[in-house]
Amino acid sequence: MASAQGKTVIVTGAGGGLGKAIAAAFLAAGANVAICDVLPQRIADVISEWSEPYGDRFITRPVDVTDAAAVQGLIDDTVAAYGRLDVLVNAAGVMDGFEPAGDLPKEKWDRVLNINLTGPFLTTKAAIAQFEKQEGSYGVIINIGSVASVHGFKSGAAYAVSKAGLMALTKNTAGYYGDKGIYSIGLMLGGMS
Repeated sequence: MASAQGKTVIVTGAGGGLGKAIAAAFLAAGANVAICDVLPQRIADVISEWSEPYGDRFITRPVDVTDAAAVQGLIDDTVAAYGRLDVLVNAAGVMDGFEPAGDLPKEKWDRVLNINLTGPFLTTKAAIAQFEKQEGSYGVIINIGSVASVHGFKSGAAYAVSKAGLMALTKNTAGYYGDKGIYSIGLMLGGMS
């Protein structure tokens, strides 16, 4: 990764998996990083692992991305700690059980759509408001998508729909805010273990 010296980044779902790897890459490139995760133990593990090498260049917050007030608190805490926000990475997400529509319980549909689509909507909305307040209105939103959004057999119905919706949110945000210097990017990833 090129130098991100002095940039401030929020990574959701950064207590483990891909989100943690992304947060680590930004820290290694010199950025200040706000790490949020819904699981307190994952946050505790990050604090234990990264306190010595990265010191005050990262903060952690337990955040449920489906809670608008918690998301706004994350943005506010990040700006209070580092003065601005430059990049939002929406990495928080959950998988379904590969159920097609006929076998999918509504509760699982709701959970997957809330975390994978409503969560990125709420973080995007809050980040855009912050970007627009800052001098130059610059900012980048990176959404972690999936090939499941365009391939019917890569997941169940809920996950596929959530990631297709996320790509639509990415395109809409890019279209409406690109001229203001606020960019929205989607990464179409394949399966990970």
